[in-house]
Amino acid sequence: MIGGKTAVLFINPLLWIALIISQILRPFIGNGYESLFPAPIVTIGAVCLVVGNFFYLYIYLLACIRRKHYSLVKWTLLIPIYWLLMSVAACIALYQLIVKPHYWEKTEHGLHLLDAEAVSTILEKDGIALHQQHTSQHVEHHNRVTVPAPQRHRLNSAEFPSVRLALNTINHEYKPAFTAKEIQALRHAQHATHQDLWFIATILVAVCAVVASFVYATFTHTLSSGTLQPNQVWSVWLPLTHLLVLPFMWSDPLLHTGIMLPAALCYLLSTLCVFIAARCLTQDSRASFIGSLLFLFNPTLLVLNTLSLNDWLCITTLTMTCCCFLLWARHNRLSSLIGTALCSLLATLTCYDGWALFVSMLAFMIAIGWLKRQSRAQVESYLIAFSTLGALGIGVWMLCCSTLFGDPFVFLKQATPALTTMHTMRQAVSFAMLASIQTLTPILFSLAFLALVLFVIRRRLAPETLACIAFLVPFAFALLSPDSGYVIPMVPTVNILRALQQHDGIATIAPAALFLATLFGPEMRKAIATVKRRNEQAV
Repeated sequence: MIGGKTAVLFINPLLWIALIISQILRPFIGNGYESLFPAPIVTIGAVCLVVGNFFYLYIYLLACIRRKHYSLVKWTLLIPIYWLLMSVAACIALYQLIVKPHYWEKTEHGLHLLDAEAVSTILEKDGIALHQQHTSQHVEHHNRVTVPAPQRHRLNSAEFPSVRLALNTINHEYKPAFTAKEIQALRHAQHATHQDLWFIATILVAVCAVVASFVYATFTHTLSSGTLQPNQVWSVWLPLTHLLVLPFMWSDPLLHTGIMLPAALCYLLSTLCVFIAARCLTQDSRASFIGSLLFLFNPTLLVLNTLSLNDWLCITTLTMTCCCFLLWARHNRLSSLIGTALCSLLATLTCYDGWALFVSMLAFMIAIGWLKRQSRAQVESYLIAFSTLGALGIGVWMLCCSTLFGDPFVFLKQATPALTTMHTMRQAVSFAMLASIQTLTPILFSLAFLALVLFVIRRRLAPETLACIAFLVPFAFALLSPDSGYVIPMVPTVNILRALQQHDGIATIAPAALFLATLFGPEMRKAIATVKRRNEQAV
C-alpha cells in the first residue's frame, strides 16, 4: 500500500494507547470493550501484537550476533522506544509540513552539544591530521626507488603472419591449480548431499513401528487416553495440547482415533532427535542407530495409545530442545541456538517441565561460555537471544490467563491437589526410581546409569557434558516436585498416582537411550581395546 509505512508511524501510538487503556480500565468497562471489539478481532490483534512486534525485534538481535557485534545485542531490546521516537518525529514533520513547508531541519550530528571553541579545536585537529597525511604521502613519493622496466621482446609482424602462430611461440609455464579429475570431484562434492544410511534406516524403522502400532490400536479398538476432561480445558494445563486437539473435537470417534496422528508424529520426531544427539556425541552412526532402537522399542512408547497426547508433546519438545542445545554446545552455530530457543518456546507451552528446562539452560549457557573462554558480551548476547524467544511461551501463557481469567497467575491456584502418599523426599526419590526401573527394565536402567558415570568420568567438564546433563532436567524436576501438582500429565484423573509414575518413567527414556549409545561409540571401543592390550602385556 502506498504511504502505508508513513501512516503506521501515526497509527502506532494510538494502538498502544488503546491497548494500555483497555488493560487498565478492564475491571470498569467489563463487557463493553468486548462489544466494541469481537473475539476474532481481539485474537488477530493479539497475535499481530505479540508475534509481529517480537519477531521484528528478534531479527535485529540476530543480525548483531551474526555480524559478531555482541556489545550491541542488548541495545536491540530498546527498539520499541526507537519506534516511539519515529512516531514523534513523524508528528513533528507533519506539523512542519503544514506550518513551515520550505523548512529543512538538518541533523547536526552531535556538534550542537559542544561550544564554538570545541568545534573549532576539532576542525583544527582534523586539518592538521589531513596536512600531515598529505605531507607523508608526498615524502613517500619522493623517496621511492625507481626500478627500470624490464626490456620486453617485441614480436615482428613479418615473422608471424597470424596471431595464432605468435601465441604458439610463447612458452606456457603456468600450470592449472587442479586437474580435470579434481575439478570434477569438487563440483560433485558441492552438489552432492551427505546421505547417512543409518539415519535413513532409523527413519524407516520408526515409520514401520508407527504403522504397526496404529494398525494394532485400530484393530483392537483401544481408545486413546489423550482425551480431554471438561475440567482440563484452559485451566492449569498449558495450551499447546488444546490447540492440537481442536481439529479432532468435531466428533467423539475422531477425537479418540485421530488424536493418534500427532502422537505418531511426535514418536517419529523424538526418535530422530535421539539419533542426531547420539551421533553428535559419538560421531558414530551405528552407535546412534542402536540408541535410537532402544528408544523406539521401549514398551511404554511402542503402543501409542498408552500415553496421552500431552505426554507425547512433552517428550518431543523436551527432546528437541536438548538435542538442539547439544548441537549448539558442540558446534556453536547460531542456527542451533535459534532452534534451541524455538523448541524451548514449544516446551514451555506444553508442560511445566519445559519451564524448569528453560531456567536450567540459562545456567548451562553461562557455564559453557566460561568453559569455551568466551567474552562476557558474547555470553550475554547468547543469553538474550535464547531467553527472549524461549521465554515467549511463558509470557504468552500468562497473557492468556490474564485475558481469560483476569489473573496471570491463575494456574498457581488451580493446581492438582497434593499427593499425600509421599511425605518425604526419600519416598519421592524411591517412587521415581522404581518408576524409571519399571519403564526401562532393570538391565537397561543399570547399563544407562553405568554409561552416565563413564561418560562424566571420560568427558569431565566439557560443554558436551553439560548439554547431556540437560536431558536429565525433566526427570530431576519430576523428582524434586512430586507434590507441586504441575507434573501430572493430561489424563483422566481417576488414578493420579499411576499417571505420576508413568510421567516419571517416560522422562528417563530419551536420556537412557542417549547414554547407552555412548557405550557402543568409538571411544568406548578404543578404551576396551586398550584394556585388553594392557592385560595381554601384563600376562
